Amino acid sequence: AAADPETAVFAVLPGRVDTPAQRRLMKAAGEAPAAFRLDRFTSSTEVRPAGTIGVAMAALMFRPPVELNGRILRYHPEGWG
Repeated sequence: AAADPETAVFAVLPGRVDTPAQRRLMKAAGEAPAAFRLDRFTSSTEVRPAGTIGVAMAALMFRPPVELNGRILRYHPEGWG
């Protein structure tokens, strides 16, 4: 069957987003031994405002599905990569 040109399936990797859960994790990581710190699991220590990510994700809805389908999008301050 042919792919639907109006539907896209893609993944979004926003990085660290400022949410209550993220704040709890960062607090716990700050109290944890160095071997268990969160910075071992991510390449960015920057925590982005949730509104910034929300606006960036909403902008994706205006892109043609064919541009997004099957992609993994990582957020950067300049846009999605």
